[in-house]
Amino acid sequence: MRTMDQMNVDLGILSETKLDHEMYLHDCCGYTVVATTAKSSHQGGVAVFYRSHSAQWSVEGIQTHGPNMMSFSLMSGRKIWTIIRCYISPSKETGETIKYIDKAVRTWGGHPLILLGDINMDLERLMDCRAEDVAAAMAVHGLQDMGNCFTHPWDWWTFLHYRDNRWISSVMDCVLAECLDDFQHWAIKIPRFDSNHRAILVELDSDPLSHHWRYIINCKQSTT
Repeated sequence: MRTMDQMNVDLGILSETKLDHEMYLHDCCGYTVVATTAKSSHQGGVAVFYRSHSAQWSVEGIQTHGPNMMSFSLMSGRKIWTIIRCYISPSKETGETIKYIDKAVRTWGGHPLILLGDINMDLERLMDCRAEDVAAAMAVHGLQDMGNCFTHPWDWWTFLHYRDNRWISSVMDCVLAECLDDFQHWAIKIPRFDSNHRAILVELDSDPLSHHWRYIINCKQSTT
């Protein structure tokens, strides 16, 4: 959370948290943190973190769908997005994850969808049937890779590992969205943290501050 604060990230997702218990900091460095319960302390698990107090947007309705997937609504005045976060392990069959994604979409249907994924496969190269199945499922929901809509280095990558006496880089992380016009910026950053993944940062076009304050006031009135 200290690293995310240094990078000025308001809301983000973490993968491979490996938290198989509830004993973690739920509030840290001005962030609220919600994590799934991983199947083991060695693999999997995801978490969402967000600024505890924001005048321009709100996070509502966080739900977990198994150990490696979460969904919630991001509200900014009159704008509402459905955010889905999933992690697919290198050895996991995709059927269960796709089923969870379909369920989350049905639950939060009607709002623009954004999927943040550490999917352990390259959706551009489609090297195997596993990647083809996931790419097809994303296309059904009208999701496009935001990395293809902004200028980036020709050799951009998000994951680096050492194998067979050489370094291998690949694109294992992605931001997929329905409404591309909602985004103002997309970039890859190296966090000041010990990780073999680079962070993908995107900037959403939020609603004016006055609209969100009106939304908050209406919510308070409806609950009193």
